[in-house]
Amino acid sequence: MQVTLLRQRPGCEKVHNRYILTKLAGVSFDVRLDAADDGDSGQSDDLCRLSSEQLNKCWRQYVSARTSWFDVAAGPLEILSAG
Repeated sequence: MQVTLLRQRPGCEKVHNRYILTKLAGVSFDVRLDAADDGDSGQSDDLCRLSSEQLNKCWRQYVSARTSWFDVAAGPLEILSAG
């Protein structure tokens, strides 16, 4: 599996929800995916599974937007199975 981390470009529309998208499934986080390093270690977030319609819409938006709204922050990185 390949993973690409996208970063919002300055001056572009703010990225609201955070997603993990694959061709088979997707999940949404409302706030953040990063490690808490600013004293927010007690914060939590809800993980929501996307419907197939939501997944398809987000997939199209993020794949096409990669060249206009986002910069690639890292990747694509290959994730190999550990077992």
